[in-house]
Amino acid sequence: MRAIKGLVIGMGALILVGFVVVAVTLVMRMQGGRGPEGAPFQNVVQLPAGAKVVETVFSDDKIILRLRTADGAESLVLINSRDGRETGRIALAVSQ
Repeated sequence: MRAIKGLVIGMGALILVGFVVVAVTLVMRMQGGRGPEGAPFQNVVQLPAGAKVVETVFSDDKIILRLRTADGAESLVLINSRDGRETGRIALAVSQ
């Protein structure tokens, strides 16, 4: 009888620990826009002189900015939405 009682108490404790782990994981994932340390990130994306942001597209893990420069050239800037770092640039050219 003691063994069963100990087993039930042990399983109850495991369920409680599992519930706490799930709750903490949910809270951490709901804090979007945070850096790896949990603090908000800040970053500056350098645009060419005279460039304007024409379009912005958001997804779970990236932000894409479509830029138009003063001379009419367009490019895409890829940004990691989890840490704000620029991951690449793509120049758009019209073929003739």
